[in-house]
Amino acid sequence: VLQRRITNTSGSLREMTLSLGGNYSNRLYLGATFGFPLVRFEEEYTYTEVDSENLSEEFNSLEFRENLQTTGSGFNFKIGAIFRATDMIRLGAALHTPTFYSLEDNWRTRMKSDLVINNVRETRDVSSPRLITDYELNTPLRLIGSFGLVFGTNGILSFDYEYADFTQMRLRSSETSFSHENSVIKESFQAQHNLRVGGEVRLHPVILRGGYAFSTNPYESDEYGFETSTLSAGIGLRDQSYFVDFGFFQTMYSQDFHPWYHFTGERNDATVVDYDFTQSGFMMTVGFRF
Repeated sequence: VLQRRITNTSGSLREMTLSLGGNYSNRLYLGATFGFPLVRFEEEYTYTEVDSENLSEEFNSLEFRENLQTTGSGFNFKIGAIFRATDMIRLGAALHTPTFYSLEDNWRTRMKSDLVINNVRETRDVSSPRLITDYELNTPLRLIGSFGLVFGTNGILSFDYEYADFTQMRLRSSETSFSHENSVIKESFQAQHNLRVGGEVRLHPVILRGGYAFSTNPYESDEYGFETSTLSAGIGLRDQSYFVDFGFFQTMYSQDFHPWYHFTGERNDATVVDYDFTQSGFMMTVGFRF
């Protein structure tokens, strides 16, 4: 039979923030942010099998559709500091607490079949009851260190290192302990290391920027191949009363995807799909000084 799977995903992750900042003797700069993220995610996949060559006298087609909607909100706290050791050298550190999400899953399936039973064609279309599940998700703690060089009014060069231990993610619910799922998280994930380097050249009033970021695989197994690389570039315009910035980034990574599993729970490696992703984004920022 001809087998096919189509997946459609959509959604957004927005965050409202309240930030505070200050400095001590223009040497030590402190900042803190309270964040309130909002989550909306929807995924629908349709799996079909069709006897396209009419080889079976009993089977014509089958369609299985699964729909998942996830909505929710959360909160987090970020604190950081920058120390100006000299007019040229900047040292920084930051701590991002886990984000504590409260989420709701709305899940439903549907199956259609077109069969021939005892020489009689039968078509069926059945939907499952809608399942609504409430639970909590905690993301990992993040630690960030940075080193920067300031070349007067001509430019900046910065280096960042970020550490996040994904084994510390946790699922919680008043209805279930999630003990098995949390054990799988510990066994399947590992710590991730993120390295970023960037710089800007100031050609007053124009500013040119460029950067590169690399993230290691957060999965314990290398078979998922989830290392990511990101290239970025930007241009800005500065004036005494306003500024305008344009930025562009492109993220690249590869991933193995298994469309379905055997009923025993083992992967069907004969159907593995090798994904090569390229994701691009554009950002514009406009600001005014009073």
